[in-house]
Amino acid sequence: MNQKLHLDQYSPFQETLYVDSDCIASRPFEEELREIACHDFTPVCETYLTRSDIEEYILDLSSVMETLGITKLPQFNGGVFFFNRTPGATAVFETARHLRTRQAELGIRNFDRHGPNDETLYALALGMQNQPLYNDFARLMRTTIAVTGKIHIQPLGGGCRYVYRGKEIQPAICHYVRSSVSAYSYLKCEWILRRKAGQFSTPSTVVPFLLRAALGLGLGWAKVIRYRIWVRPRIALKEASGKRKAVSAKR
Repeated sequence: MNQKLHLDQYSPFQETLYVDSDCIASRPFEEELREIACHDFTPVCETYLTRSDIEEYILDLSSVMETLGITKLPQFNGGVFFFNRTPGATAVFETARHLRTRQAELGIRNFDRHGPNDETLYALALGMQNQPLYNDFARLMRTTIAVTGKIHIQPLGGGCRYVYRGKEIQPAICHYVRSSVSAYSYLKCEWILRRKAGQFSTPSTVVPFLLRAALGLGLGWAKVIRYRIWVRPRIALKEASGKRKAVSAKR
Protein backbone atom coordinates (compact mmCIF):
# COMPACT_ATOMS: atom_id res chain seq x y z
CA MET A 1 0.00 0.00 0.00
CA ASN A 2 2.80 2.42 0.83
CA GLN A 3 4.31 1.93 -2.64
CA LYS A 4 1.15 3.33 -4.23
CA LEU A 5 1.84 6.63 -2.49
CA HIS A 6 4.85 7.02 -4.81
CA LEU A 7 3.27 6.34 -8.20
CA ASP A 8 4.40 9.76 -9.44
CA GLN A 9 8.00 8.78 -8.75
CA TYR A 10 7.69 5.43 -10.51
CA SER A 11 6.03 6.68 -13.70
CA PRO A 12 8.21 8.46 -16.31
CA PHE A 13 5.20 9.60 -18.34
CA GLN A 14 3.41 12.93 -18.65
CA GLU A 15 0.08 11.13 -18.25
CA THR A 16 -0.36 7.84 -16.39
CA LEU A 17 -3.27 5.45 -16.02
CA TYR A 18 -2.43 3.14 -13.13
CA VAL A 19 -4.32 -0.19 -13.06
CA ASP A 20 -3.94 -2.80 -10.29
CA SER A 21 -2.38 -6.10 -11.31
CA ASP A 22 -5.52 -8.04 -10.28
CA CYS A 23 -7.65 -6.17 -12.83
CA ILE A 24 -8.73 -7.62 -16.18
CA ALA A 25 -9.54 -5.28 -19.07
CA SER A 26 -12.16 -6.96 -21.24
CA ARG A 27 -12.81 -4.35 -23.93
CA PRO A 28 -11.33 -1.10 -25.32
CA PHE A 29 -12.10 2.04 -23.28
CA GLU A 30 -10.98 5.02 -25.39
CA GLU A 31 -14.01 7.13 -24.45
CA GLU A 32 -13.57 6.52 -20.73
CA LEU A 33 -9.85 7.29 -21.05
CA ARG A 34 -10.58 10.64 -22.70
CA GLU A 35 -12.99 11.48 -19.87
CA ILE A 36 -10.68 10.52 -17.00
CA ALA A 37 -7.78 12.40 -18.63
CA CYS A 38 -9.67 15.67 -18.09
CA HIS A 39 -8.56 15.49 -14.43
CA ASP A 40 -5.15 16.13 -12.88
CA PHE A 41 -5.47 13.28 -10.38
CA THR A 42 -8.50 11.08 -9.95
CA PRO A 43 -9.69 7.59 -9.09
CA VAL A 44 -13.07 6.30 -10.23
CA CYS A 45 -15.44 7.82 -7.67
CA GLU A 46 -19.20 8.16 -7.30
CA THR A 47 -19.59 8.15 -3.49
CA TYR A 48 -18.77 10.84 -0.93
CA LEU A 49 -18.94 10.76 2.87
CA THR A 50 -20.04 13.57 5.16
CA ARG A 51 -19.11 14.23 8.79
CA SER A 52 -22.09 12.21 9.97
CA ASP A 53 -20.84 9.06 8.23
CA ILE A 54 -18.41 6.37 9.41
CA GLU A 55 -15.13 5.51 7.67
CA GLU A 56 -13.70 2.10 8.48
CA TYR A 57 -10.09 3.25 8.70
CA ILE A 58 -10.56 6.59 10.48
CA LEU A 59 -11.33 6.60 14.21
CA ASP A 60 -13.23 9.91 14.24
CA LEU A 61 -14.21 10.95 10.73
CA SER A 62 -16.01 14.12 11.78
CA SER A 63 -13.01 15.39 13.74
CA VAL A 64 -10.54 14.62 10.95
CA MET A 65 -12.71 16.31 8.31
CA GLU A 66 -13.00 19.39 10.51
CA THR A 67 -9.25 19.46 11.20
CA LEU A 68 -8.38 19.18 7.50
CA GLY A 69 -11.18 21.45 6.27
CA ILE A 70 -12.95 18.73 4.28
CA THR A 71 -16.66 19.11 3.51
CA LYS A 72 -17.08 15.82 1.64
CA LEU A 73 -14.73 12.85 1.60
CA PRO A 74 -14.47 10.78 -1.61
CA GLN A 75 -14.84 7.03 -1.13
CA PHE A 76 -13.48 4.78 -3.86
CA ASN A 77 -11.55 1.67 -4.79
CA GLY A 78 -7.92 2.26 -5.75
CA GLY A 79 -7.84 -0.22 -8.62
CA VAL A 80 -7.52 2.64 -11.12
CA PHE A 81 -5.85 6.04 -10.80
CA PHE A 82 -5.17 8.65 -13.47
CA PHE A 83 -2.63 11.42 -12.91
CA ASN A 84 -0.48 13.80 -14.92
CA ARG A 85 2.51 16.09 -14.39
CA THR A 86 0.66 19.15 -13.11
CA PRO A 87 0.88 21.11 -9.84
CA GLY A 88 -2.56 19.80 -8.88
CA ALA A 89 -1.54 16.15 -9.15
CA THR A 90 1.79 16.81 -7.44
CA ALA A 91 -0.07 18.41 -4.53
CA VAL A 92 -2.22 15.28 -4.08
CA PHE A 93 0.83 13.00 -3.92
CA GLU A 94 2.74 15.26 -1.54
CA THR A 95 -0.28 15.78 0.71
CA ALA A 96 -1.02 12.05 0.90
CA ARG A 97 2.59 11.31 1.85
CA HIS A 98 2.52 14.06 4.47
CA LEU A 99 -0.72 12.71 5.95
CA ARG A 100 1.04 9.36 6.30
CA THR A 101 3.39 11.02 8.82
CA ARG A 102 0.35 12.33 10.76
CA GLN A 103 -1.33 8.92 11.08
CA ALA A 104 -1.34 8.79 14.88
CA GLU A 105 -2.44 12.41 15.24
CA LEU A 106 -5.37 11.96 12.85
CA GLY A 107 -6.40 8.53 14.15
CA ILE A 108 -5.93 6.71 10.85
CA ARG A 109 -6.08 2.94 11.33
CA ASN A 110 -3.65 0.53 9.71
CA PHE A 111 -4.98 -1.45 6.76
CA ASP A 112 -2.43 -4.22 7.33
CA ARG A 113 0.98 -4.69 8.93
CA HIS A 114 2.50 -2.29 6.39
CA GLY A 115 0.42 0.66 7.55
CA PRO A 116 -2.61 2.68 6.46
CA ASN A 117 -4.55 2.19 3.27
CA ASP A 118 -3.41 4.34 0.34
CA GLU A 119 -7.07 4.89 -0.56
CA THR A 120 -7.70 6.53 2.82
CA LEU A 121 -4.71 8.87 2.47
CA TYR A 122 -5.54 9.79 -1.12
CA ALA A 123 -9.19 10.36 -0.18
CA LEU A 124 -8.16 12.82 2.53
CA ALA A 125 -5.75 14.60 0.19
CA LEU A 126 -8.40 14.85 -2.54
CA GLY A 127 -11.00 15.98 0.00
CA MET A 128 -8.68 18.83 1.01
CA GLN A 129 -8.45 19.93 -2.64
CA ASN A 130 -12.26 19.71 -3.02
CA GLN A 131 -12.03 19.16 -6.78
CA PRO A 132 -14.53 17.10 -8.82
CA LEU A 133 -13.43 13.51 -9.44
CA TYR A 134 -14.17 11.16 -12.31
CA ASN A 135 -17.52 9.37 -12.15
CA ASP A 136 -17.56 6.65 -14.79
CA PHE A 137 -21.14 5.56 -14.08
CA ALA A 138 -19.86 1.98 -13.85
CA ARG A 139 -18.36 2.04 -17.36
CA LEU A 140 -14.59 1.99 -16.68
CA MET A 141 -13.94 -0.10 -13.55
CA ARG A 142 -15.78 -1.85 -10.77
CA THR A 143 -14.71 -4.46 -8.24
CA THR A 144 -15.95 -7.95 -7.48
CA ILE A 145 -17.12 -6.79 -4.03
CA ALA A 146 -20.93 -6.85 -3.64
CA VAL A 147 -21.38 -8.98 -6.78
CA THR A 148 -24.33 -11.37 -6.91
CA GLY A 149 -24.48 -14.17 -9.43
CA LYS A 150 -22.03 -15.07 -12.16
CA ILE A 151 -19.39 -12.79 -13.67
CA HIS A 152 -19.57 -12.99 -17.48
CA ILE A 153 -16.24 -11.88 -18.94
CA GLN A 154 -14.36 -12.37 -22.20
CA PRO A 155 -10.88 -10.84 -21.91
CA LEU A 156 -10.08 -10.59 -25.64
CA GLY A 157 -12.45 -7.71 -26.34
CA GLY A 158 -15.70 -9.48 -25.56
CA GLY A 159 -16.57 -7.30 -22.58
CA CYS A 160 -17.79 -7.98 -19.07
CA ARG A 161 -21.12 -7.91 -17.28
CA TYR A 162 -22.36 -8.82 -13.82
CA VAL A 163 -24.81 -7.72 -11.17
CA TYR A 164 -23.18 -5.22 -8.83
CA ARG A 165 -25.12 -3.89 -5.83
CA GLY A 166 -28.36 -5.08 -7.40
CA LYS A 167 -27.76 -3.55 -10.85
CA GLU A 168 -26.29 -5.13 -13.98
CA ILE A 169 -23.22 -3.26 -15.17
CA GLN A 170 -20.71 -3.64 -18.00
CA PRO A 171 -17.38 -2.12 -16.92
CA ALA A 172 -14.36 -2.29 -19.22
CA ILE A 173 -12.16 -3.32 -16.29
CA CYS A 174 -13.11 -5.90 -13.67
CA HIS A 175 -11.10 -5.59 -10.47
CA TYR A 176 -10.81 -8.99 -8.82
CA VAL A 177 -10.04 -7.88 -5.27
CA ARG A 178 -8.58 -10.03 -2.50
CA SER A 179 -9.27 -13.77 -2.85
CA SER A 180 -11.37 -13.24 -6.00
CA VAL A 181 -8.26 -14.02 -8.06
CA SER A 182 -9.04 -17.66 -7.23
CA ALA A 183 -12.51 -17.40 -8.78
CA TYR A 184 -13.28 -19.50 -11.84
CA SER A 185 -13.95 -16.45 -14.07
CA TYR A 186 -10.54 -14.93 -13.21
CA LEU A 187 -8.68 -18.20 -13.76
CA LYS A 188 -10.49 -18.67 -17.08
CA CYS A 189 -9.34 -15.21 -18.20
CA GLU A 190 -5.80 -15.89 -17.06
CA TRP A 191 -5.76 -19.15 -19.03
CA ILE A 192 -7.06 -17.43 -22.19
CA LEU A 193 -4.61 -14.52 -21.95
CA ARG A 194 -1.58 -16.66 -21.19
CA ARG A 195 -2.40 -19.01 -24.07
CA LYS A 196 -2.79 -16.01 -26.39
CA ALA A 197 0.64 -14.78 -25.27
CA GLY A 198 2.17 -18.19 -25.96
CA GLN A 199 3.05 -18.85 -22.32
CA PHE A 200 1.44 -22.31 -22.19
CA SER A 201 3.55 -24.06 -24.80
CA THR A 202 5.02 -26.81 -22.60
CA PRO A 203 3.84 -29.01 -19.72
CA SER A 204 6.30 -27.21 -17.42
CA THR A 205 4.26 -24.01 -17.83
CA VAL A 206 0.79 -25.57 -17.95
CA VAL A 207 1.01 -27.92 -14.96
CA PRO A 208 1.89 -25.28 -12.31
CA PHE A 209 -1.04 -23.14 -13.46
CA LEU A 210 -3.47 -26.07 -13.33
CA LEU A 211 -2.28 -27.04 -9.84
CA ARG A 212 -2.62 -23.47 -8.60
CA ALA A 213 -6.06 -23.16 -10.19
CA ALA A 214 -7.24 -26.44 -8.63
CA LEU A 215 -5.97 -25.35 -5.22
CA GLY A 216 -7.63 -21.95 -5.51
CA LEU A 217 -10.96 -23.37 -6.60
CA GLY A 218 -10.80 -26.03 -3.88
CA LEU A 219 -10.18 -23.47 -1.16
CA GLY A 220 -12.96 -21.29 -2.56
CA TRP A 221 -15.49 -24.12 -2.45
CA ALA A 222 -14.30 -25.08 1.04
CA LYS A 223 -15.14 -21.57 2.22
CA VAL A 224 -18.58 -21.77 0.61
CA ILE A 225 -19.30 -25.15 2.21
CA ARG A 226 -18.08 -23.93 5.60
CA TYR A 227 -20.38 -20.93 5.36
CA ARG A 228 -23.39 -23.03 4.40
CA ILE A 229 -23.02 -25.81 6.96
CA TRP A 230 -21.44 -23.87 9.85
CA VAL A 231 -21.64 -20.07 9.67
CA ARG A 232 -25.11 -19.58 8.20
CA PRO A 233 -26.86 -22.00 10.62
CA ARG A 234 -25.18 -20.26 13.56
CA ILE A 235 -26.36 -16.87 12.31
CA ALA A 236 -29.89 -18.25 11.91
CA LEU A 237 -29.84 -19.67 15.44
CA LYS A 238 -28.60 -16.38 16.84
CA GLU A 239 -31.33 -14.44 15.03
CA ALA A 240 -33.99 -16.91 16.23
CA SER A 241 -32.71 -16.62 19.79
CA GLY A 242 -32.87 -12.84 19.58
CA LYS A 243 -36.46 -12.97 18.37
CA ARG A 244 -37.45 -15.31 21.22
CA LYS A 245 -35.87 -12.96 23.76
CA ALA A 246 -37.69 -10.01 22.23
CA VAL A 247 -41.03 -11.85 22.46
CA SER A 248 -40.32 -12.84 26.08
CA ALA A 249 -39.45 -9.27 26.97
CA LYS A 250 -42.77 -8.02 25.55
CA ARG A 251 -44.66 -10.51 27.70
